[in-house]
Amino acid sequence: GKLWRFACDLPSDRINIYHMSYIFNTIFTTLGQKRAHSEKTSLDTFNSMGQNIVTELDAWLTFFSCTDAEHIVRLVQEYPKFLEYYKDIAVFRTKPKELIYMFSEALEILDRNTANYMIDELAQEVKSVKEELDSAKSELDSTKKESMVKDNLIDTQKKELASKDEEIAKLKAKLEAFEKNK
Repeated sequence: GKLWRFACDLPSDRINIYHMSYIFNTIFTTLGQKRAHSEKTSLDTFNSMGQNIVTELDAWLTFFSCTDAEHIVRLVQEYPKFLEYYKDIAVFRTKPKELIYMFSEALEILDRNTANYMIDELAQEVKSVKEELDSAKSELDSTKKESMVKDNLIDTQKKELASKDEEIAKLKAKLEAFEKNK
């Protein structure tokens, strides 16, 4: 959509736009200094100060705040890309259905992107759960092997014990026979 196009042209690494209820709009800008510095400017205050359009940031602030024809003409002369945006706004004012379709399209894209994001998140979660499950299976297999080794050892010891019990019984029988013959 057209509105989406000019929203994408915003220098997003330097500007965050906040709509503050119905009272005023504020734009926060981060200046490119060694230490991050934030500056809060009310659009109404910016507009009332009659700022010169020196930077692209000034142009965007003027675009968002100014309704005066002289300022708009000066803005478009200095930054021609804004003419296209004003044309789009004029079309939206005369044909509001196009604006609704554009927002519907933007919402559809947003829904699709949200669904894709959720799918990616779920896939990551499934991958994580599978890794945990594989780890648990590996641990269980290791525990089963240890248990089998211990069971074999117990069986071997039982057989040895039974064999010794048998030998003891034979020796007792010989001892009894020896004592009877004495």
